[in-house]
Amino acid sequence: MNTFQGCAEEYGSIMAPMFQVSPIASENEHAANAAIAWQTDLCVFGYGESNPFARTQTRQERQNGGHLISVARFLSGTEQGYSDDCVIDRVPGPIYVLDHARALQTINSRFRVQTVFVPKSILALPNDVFGKERVIEVTNPSGQLLHTCMTDLYASLTDGASTLPPALLHRFFALLKVNLGVRPQREDVRAHFRTALREQISKFIEHNLGNPDLSVSTVLANFGLSRASLFRMFEKQGGVRNYIMRRRAIRAAIDLSNAAHVRGGIKQASLRWGFTSRPNFNRSIRNMFGSSPGGLFHKAPIGLEQTPVQNRILKRFADRTAHAA
Repeated sequence: MNTFQGCAEEYGSIMAPMFQVSPIASENEHAANAAIAWQTDLCVFGYGESNPFARTQTRQERQNGGHLISVARFLSGTEQGYSDDCVIDRVPGPIYVLDHARALQTINSRFRVQTVFVPKSILALPNDVFGKERVIEVTNPSGQLLHTCMTDLYASLTDGASTLPPALLHRFFALLKVNLGVRPQREDVRAHFRTALREQISKFIEHNLGNPDLSVSTVLANFGLSRASLFRMFEKQGGVRNYIMRRRAIRAAIDLSNAAHVRGGIKQASLRWGFTSRPNFNRSIRNMFGSSPGGLFHKAPIGLEQTPVQNRILKRFADRTAHAA
């Protein structure tokens, strides 16, 4: 993976084959124009922050970049204008997908933006994909998965990763296809989508474990799935209801391991993780661990005091490692 970093003017020169940039003279300009581009074998990731400018794609730029789509997410600032006869009105929040075979004229305010340039061939898209810009909202369940995946990719890039996890990159392409309404022809595309959705639901459940109202109906309402589809997704765990109960029991048991003999600790753990009654809590802990909450950690933790045998073993290990060093 190759990385380019420079000022916005240098970035503009790199992007010159795809669009023309004309800086806007303003008394409110800031000096902190910057851009980074990460080039992989499959696509280019970009991050830019810049003073206002006008952006244009003429016939020549459309010919040069017509094989690409751009996937953009504004972190701050706006972009307004038009693409052919369609209005462009970009604000922070959604992901915007634009076909670079289309004419474009826009004005940017000062902004920070993440943009991925993806060849249409990677997604098995036709050359003339869509007549207007696609807007993918984070409130849409499949859109939320794409947003999360894009966030994870940029986190890897900004952390200085020399390569991106292939599975994460291919998941991004698969989720992009789903959100663009392209019928997935390959089973791995559908598998990527199911895996990403399963992870997102698991995160939602974990975040809401302390809410006593968390239930199968809550998950269905937030993710728009059928009850049968949701059950299949968690079938190995005995269904979502059982999965939620087990996660609550695990989190409560972890709390008890750190405060097994604290007065009121059992009640606090029960309330913190959404158990509606003490009998319900006791039954869940006993079903999972074979013991009551109060009896889980009645023994002293192992390792606080070494026996003479343990001390001899540790001394022999220390002697061997010291000799090897």
